Amino acid sequence: AVELFEAAACVPDRAKRRGAGTAAIVDLVGFREENVLPVAAFYDSQCGVSVNVLAELASHRNHRARSRCCGMLSRLLVYLPDSYDHQTRLLPYVLSFLCDDVPSIRAAALECIARCGRQYEEEHRDDVIERLQFGVDGDEAIDYDAGLPEPFASRPSLGARLFVRSNTGRFFLAVLDE
Repeated sequence: AVELFEAAACVPDRAKRRGAGTAAIVDLVGFREENVLPVAAFYDSQCGVSVNVLAELASHRNHRARSRCCGMLSRLLVYLPDSYDHQTRLLPYVLSFLCDDVPSIRAAALECIARCGRQYEEEHRDDVIERLQFGVDGDEAIDYDAGLPEPFASRPSLGARLFVRSNTGRFFLAVLDE
């Protein structure tokens, strides 16, 4: 089912320069605007209930299901034509995989963030160059790799850090409220 969803979401809709099935991502995460209720909910109470299927997959007890979910999220974030519209919806699940029990899933999540960081550096080249020139990334004499928590073997790239920071604002406060 994960592979079918991924394939359907990634079919290009050339007229709109996006994935043809990406509207389903909103349903996958169970997102609904505040104070918006589907008309069908007035007739059937089940229509007003939204289920976060992606959260269920991300915390599934079977590590293969979590691994496939992590791979799907990685491909959606990197290759989807309109991935920018869905980054804040999908990134929390990738970040949750950094704390997974299975080392290969943690490594896949790190690789996903690294790819997104490289993509961010290409898309925001001027911002990255400016930060590097002004030394915002830190002094090279400081050993930033010392004492990093698992699963980090080294400090993530500037692009990866900027990617995560630019997309966490919308969900960080909600996570803290929970």
